Amino acid sequence: MMATRCTGGAPDLIDRDGHLDQVEVRAESERQERAADLEHLLGGERDEAEARVVALPRRSPSAASTARHAVDVGLGTVRDELLAFYERFLACGRHLDLRASLRRARARVDSTLADLLGRCGHPAVDVETIVALVALVDGSVVSALVEGDGSARRRAEGAVTRALG
Repeated sequence: MMATRCTGGAPDLIDRDGHLDQVEVRAESERQERAADLEHLLGGERDEAEARVVALPRRSPSAASTARHAVDVGLGTVRDELLAFYERFLACGRHLDLRASLRRARARVDSTLADLLGRCGHPAVDVETIVALVALVDGSVVSALVEGDGSARRRAEGAVTRALG
């Protein structure tokens, strides 16, 4: 018995005979639980990054110092789990029901980076610059992870320092 789609776009939990489709109910419950778990995890990471940025004084530190903070905003402060960090995003990106959570987390990263740059003497940074900085960090880190030399964070900080310098 094939479940039909409801008009709202979510899976219809009633089969064609008018009965609850238990497999679909279970699958929908698992999707919702997975999305809630991801929201909780990403929300905690973003809350920590935002708190670190808000605690920074408004001044013009060196480009290297600003870059270090920017990389921390994008990647968090955990140093040994970068590969897992990117694997999680790739895995979550494969699930349509998790992409909205990833987009919300990314919007918070962008907002936090804009706040950070404003606090560090780079006011009025446009969206394209933020997107470019995130891409610069991601590209530097992924390249270093592939090479496996342990320099991922250092490379990302160097690339952002040069971009800000």
